[in-house]
Amino acid sequence: MRKSSLVFVSVLLISLSSVFAKGDNRLELNKENLTLLALNHSSTETIKQFVVRLAKDKDIRAYYKAKKDEKNYKALLDAVNAELQAKMNTVGSSVHFVISQKVTIKSIDESTGEVKISNFLKRPFQTISTGHGKIKGLPAYYFLLYANAGLTEKLKIAKKLKEISKNSKITHLFLEATLKLEKFQNQQEFQVMIEKIDLYRDKSKKELLASVTESRNYKIVTNNWFLSEGFTNKLIGIHSFDVYGYRIQDMMTEIKTHQNICKKTKHIGKHQVIECKKNLSKSSYLAISYVGGLLSQLNIMTSSEISVKEYNQIIYRLSNSLRKPKLFFNEGMKNWQKFSVDFYFFPLDLSKKVSKDRLVFTMMSAATKKLINENTGK
Repeated sequence: MRKSSLVFVSVLLISLSSVFAKGDNRLELNKENLTLLALNHSSTETIKQFVVRLAKDKDIRAYYKAKKDEKNYKALLDAVNAELQAKMNTVGSSVHFVISQKVTIKSIDESTGEVKISNFLKRPFQTISTGHGKIKGLPAYYFLLYANAGLTEKLKIAKKLKEISKNSKITHLFLEATLKLEKFQNQQEFQVMIEKIDLYRDKSKKELLASVTESRNYKIVTNNWFLSEGFTNKLIGIHSFDVYGYRIQDMMTEIKTHQNICKKTKHIGKHQVIECKKNLSKSSYLAISYVGGLLSQLNIMTSSEISVKEYNQIIYRLSNSLRKPKLFFNEGMKNWQKFSVDFYFFPLDLSKKVSKDRLVFTMMSAATKKLINENTGK
């Protein structure tokens, strides 16, 4: 039996008093507590399979010995299930978690007290291994999707501002965040709302420097952001190349920078579609589509009459990104496939007036095209 499984089982089957953190009603953010929460959102069949797994890992010899006798086997599973259900009932289906860590000071604005920190939520999601491998209905790892990760940007130091900002030896602070987790979706993801962030001088937490609280409720926060439905698209990212920094089937991670250039539009099957428009210059822009949380298509479009210089800049970037000579883009319409991606390039005749929203370049993977066709009946 693997050591990791033994550790997981021993932790899961200990007394209920250890579930909660430090005497309050918040849970430690760890794989054991996340699994209990996930089970409260899972089917009866998933729970049954999990009980069997626990019984095996607890004592595999006793498990197979009991399995020879129907009555003993039922008694064993009932006992394991009763202990598991007790812990699940204690956790419930809507839980407050606590996460704490040392953070690095990036900058402090002495006029406002605004402090920017690093090494906490670099992206709006976090992965935590379950430690028990994949069980039908439960994943091998959890995705925590932070709907209001931008709350960290509202931290302002109210006490000892000058002392901290002027002292070059103070490079780190201690952060404690209270999280609310309620929605478990796609058999893998939790929608997370940061309820409160406290910033302390150090781990002793004797000196509170800054604090910020989310004023909106959980439903509003988690329903009104781009990843409210999670990553329903499970295709693997193609990272062999990028165009203007974007890679096919990459996860949508830059929520802040996309906030003012993207919008939710339609659904393709169960997948939410998000359309983005990002200006490249005064006369060209990127039209980017995300399907189920992954980048599905990227187009280069004209927004007005384009200059020779701007057009050549586009060709130059495409030439470098796609490892094609610049001359390749001057010889009529080009369509080709590489890296399992379909590319189309439509040369512009700059001797004539170029219309607005003219397509110059587009790319989409064969796998994404298949997914779209399967969900639209084409």
